[in-house]
Amino acid sequence: MHKKAKRILLKIESGFYKNHIPLIALIEIVCVIARLTNDNDSVKLALSFIDQNSEMYSDAYLLEKSIEIGTKTKVSGFDVIFMACAEVTDSILITDDGKMYKKALDYGLKVKLLREEQLE
Repeated sequence: MHKKAKRILLKIESGFYKNHIPLIALIEIVCVIARLTNDNDSVKLALSFIDQNSEMYSDAYLLEKSIEIGTKTKVSGFDVIFMACAEVTDSILITDDGKMYKKALDYGLKVKLLREEQLE
């Protein structure tokens, strides 16, 4: 799974893929990287990568679509923001959260489950 994620990040860095993320994703990225590495330099590197290689969308920009999706799907508010970002940008939602994957699929989004899908 990590090799798959690395290939995706390299394609984002090369410009082959475009990364669209809600700003709230920065919090998740910081928490995960800090938890996995316990290294502030790794956190800074991850944030720098996101800053240089992503289009970021404010929660306010995604608010109306998030409310619509949340009302229909009843998923967590955090997941709804990622789903709204994918819909608003007409992007493929890539996740390793099985519950979000199923809800996004049922909702009608283009979605891939990192651990199971061929993403290339």
